[in-house]
Amino acid sequence: MKNLLKFNWEPDEESMKQSNKIYFRGVNRIHVNRFKAYSQILSNKLKQQWHITDDISQADAVATYQEADNDQSVIILKLYASAPNLNPPVVDQMNITFEEHSLIKQLNQAARKLTLVKQQKLQSATPLKTRKIKLSGYPSGAAESLCRMLNQHKSAEQNMHFKFLSDVLNDEDIIFLDHLLFVVDPGDQTSVNRYFELEKKRQDDDLTINELTVVLLRFPDCTDFERVFDDIYDACDETTQVSLLNVKEDTEIQQFINYL
Repeated sequence: MKNLLKFNWEPDEESMKQSNKIYFRGVNRIHVNRFKAYSQILSNKLKQQWHITDDISQADAVATYQEADNDQSVIILKLYASAPNLNPPVVDQMNITFEEHSLIKQLNQAARKLTLVKQQKLQSATPLKTRKIKLSGYPSGAAESLCRMLNQHKSAEQNMHFKFLSDVLNDEDIIFLDHLLFVVDPGDQTSVNRYFELEKKRQDDDLTINELTVVLLRFPDCTDFERVFDDIYDACDETTQVSLLNVKEDTEIQQFINYL
């Protein structure tokens, strides 16, 4: 006899407090119940649970039903950084579907964006709070060494702390990062390839990075860094900064920290 799956249809109170809340406006109850069933059944696959609220002032997102010209109706999900009933600007919006893989991906992506917005809002409200910047890359030894250098060179007035991540590409627990420094050795093709793997992961919405800085290590014997710089610069988007850094020069390290 096959094992029966037991689903938790009634979320606990603590889970309700921590989850993102969605308000349905003008959406047929059939669609609402369908969304509820999908989100609860698939909740074990979601990185962030969602719950339905009847109080729009408590909502993080609003779903509205819209008829399209081609008779293909869609449900539009709009994300907000504050109470939707106060008419704030829309952070982002997407058309949600009920195909399992797409729904999981869309809800994960929406949850990550909301988390980043909330983090930014908190940081702007407390400007003296220490900025925590993650650092990763390949070779991992070079990235970890750079992390130590940056922490040693920052002054007491610079409210930032650098934390090393051993493998940001394969850590499934990492789904979003506010600011990431990704270290690349332009003389090591594997290191260069790791950057493009990171970029693909971002494009596939498997990892959201609010601010990405690619750090190309510059060595006296490396003659290929200009070509690598151009390749990476052409591949990156408007949220990405590409920097060259000579770790042997204390002045360059300090200028790099000041730039951040």
